[in-house]
Amino acid sequence: MGLTELKREVDRLADQDQRELLVYLSHQRQLKDPAYLNHLTEMLDDSSEERWVSFESIKKNTPES
Repeated sequence: MGLTELKREVDRLADQDQRELLVYLSHQRQLKDPAYLNHLTEMLDDSSEERWVSFESIKKNTPES
């Protein structure tokens, strides 16, 4: 299964399953890179608007499934 197909399958998941997948992927990333959680926390704490991407921008750049 390619990444594009995997993304389509994730789009079809129920909200709860997507949240569970997000937690799983974050955990996997943290296992591979212990500094990941600190970096993620820094990014989420960053209140600089120029560094954030709007949901509208994401929707415009996401191909329809």
